[in-house]
Amino acid sequence: MSKSVPPLGALRAFEAASRHMSFVRAAEELSVTPAAISHQIKQLEHWVGLKLFDRGARGVALSRAGQDYSQRVRDVFDRLITTSAAVRANRARRIVIVRAQLSFAIAWLTHRVTAFNQSHDGIEIQLHALPIDRNPSLGGTDISIYQSRPDIEGYTQELLLAGHYRMHAAPSLIARNGILPPSALLHQPLLHTSSVNAALNVPSLHDWFVKAGATPPEVVPGMHFNLEYMAAIACAQGSGYALLLDELATEYAHNGGLVALPGPAIANPNPYALMMKKIVKDEVQLVADWLLKDARVSRVAVAAHPQFALA
Repeated sequence: MSKSVPPLGALRAFEAASRHMSFVRAAEELSVTPAAISHQIKQLEHWVGLKLFDRGARGVALSRAGQDYSQRVRDVFDRLITTSAAVRANRARRIVIVRAQLSFAIAWLTHRVTAFNQSHDGIEIQLHALPIDRNPSLGGTDISIYQSRPDIEGYTQELLLAGHYRMHAAPSLIARNGILPPSALLHQPLLHTSSVNAALNVPSLHDWFVKAGATPPEVVPGMHFNLEYMAAIACAQGSGYALLLDELATEYAHNGGLVALPGPAIANPNPYALMMKKIVKDEVQLVADWLLKDARVSRVAVAAHPQFALA
């Protein structure tokens, strides 16, 4: 490595001299003597095997080879400066790792994390999605957001989002079929979310139809998804009707991609909780407070949203 890398001191001398077109001014910048600059450049010329400067009575000028080499060296120094500045800036930022279930991370967290990172120079949230049964006490995270669970020693849990499950459809489907009564929806394409964790007891389409006064078959037909955000995407594309948590569907509703239909609203039996250690760093507490405040705003927005007032 040492034989293939040119002498770094000589490179610095050459870069400064080629920029100033003067050994004297390069020496002033680097706090050495002009003779030292001349010696280092001769050393570099010997290493590359090319004459880099033409010396004359009126001063020095880059040779043709020197002009090309100086541009290449300057590019390398620019990249070195940029890379070093980025490393220093990243070291100065405090990292807060937030982990959540994939559907929640995509539907609710992602754009909020982006907004936080854009407005807070000194703190960066890194968002990781992990399975629903992830236990925060396993470590490797500052804040976990999952359905609430029994007390975890050394950790706090605060309500983030609860909401209600409501039947949703895309505007294109409503334009084609109109607003159908629950009994008629049984004959339409339906989109199920099948939880990977049976203990969560997530409301099903069967539960909704029973609550709506319809008489569903024991096995309600339709397409099945193991993640709610996939069912929400298919629903927004007009593929069928889906029972979705309004707190997560609000983003689609605001963009006109989903409409909550009249009918029963089933309270979410598994509210999302923000979990973290009881004693945390200041930046972790700041992120937690920010998310909790944003969630309160989100809950108010959901309650006031005209689409959800239909139910």
